[in-house]
Amino acid sequence: MKYSLDNYYGAGDSLFASLFPRINPSFFEQSSNDEIKSTEKGAEIHLALPGFSKKDVLVKIEDGFVRVTGKQSYSDKFSNEINRNYAIGDKIDTKQIKAKLENGILLINLPFKKKSSININID
Repeated sequence: MKYSLDNYYGAGDSLFASLFPRINPSFFEQSSNDEIKSTEKGAEIHLALPGFSKKDVLVKIEDGFVRVTGKQSYSDKFSNEINRNYAIGDKIDTKQIKAKLENGILLINLPFKKKSSININID
C-alpha cells in the first residue's frame, strides 16, 4: 500500500500539500495504526507494531518512499505482517532519517533538508 502524508492531513493543510505528493485518496480507510505529525524540524511517523521487535522490522528509503516491512511469526501456521509505504517528497533529508522501535511503537523521524544559500558574483 502507498500512502501520502498530505492525504492524511487533507488538501487544506498547505504544509503537507506542498511537501508530499498525493498518492492515495482513500488513506483513512487503509490504516488506523499509524499517525503522522508535523514538527518544526520536519515530520514524524508513529506506527503501532505491538509484539514486533527490531529484528522483525525493516525500514528503508527507496524511490521517494519510506518503506516499512516486517513479519512476526507465532508458529508455523500463524504470523503477523506489516507493509507500509509513505511518500516523502523532496524536502526531506533522506540521509538524516532515523527510526526507533520502543514499547510497540515505531517512530520514524523525517527531518527537513537544511536550507542553504550561495552568493553569486556579478561580472
